[in-house]
Order: sequence, then structure tokens, then C-alpha cells
Amino acid sequence: MHQKLGHLTKRDRKQLDVFERKLYRRILGPVYDNEKENWKILTNKEIYTSVKKPTIIETIRLNRLRWFGHVQRMEENKIPKEYYI
Repeated sequence: MHQKLGHLTKRDRKQLDVFERKLYRRILGPVYDNEKENWKILTNKEIYTSVKKPTIIETIRLNRLRWFGHVQRMEENKIPKEYYI
């Protein structure tokens, strides 16, 4: 997140995804697999299936769209409008 405010590079998105999954794995913990009779770490797909929430990237994208709409409705002389538009 080193470029212009609000711009996420591919590397930034990947780091955020990894961080988010790491947090979910810690919160959800290991799961006991009855068939194999051992504990296992959840896969990425299993994490997103069980969480049922938008990813951090989707949340950032939606918040940026909301902010864009807000800025579009601002008066022309406001600082955020001058900066973003």
C-alpha cells in the first residue's frame, strides 16, 4: 500500500489475503477429521465456506466504491474532491 492512497497492487492484495487466512485459521483452529482420525488444518476453500463473509479485498473494494460515491456528490471546492477527481 505504498502507491497513491487507496491503490492496492497485486502484491498488496496477496499479502492481505494471506494475512486474512492466517487470522481465520487461528480463530477457527484445527478440525478433527473423523474418517482419518486425526486433526487437520482447514484449506483456503474450507475457510471461506465456513466464514461466509466477504474477503478483506472485497470489503476494501466496496468501501472504496462507497467513498467514491460520497466524493462524487461533494461540492467542487472540497479538498477530497479536488484530490480524487
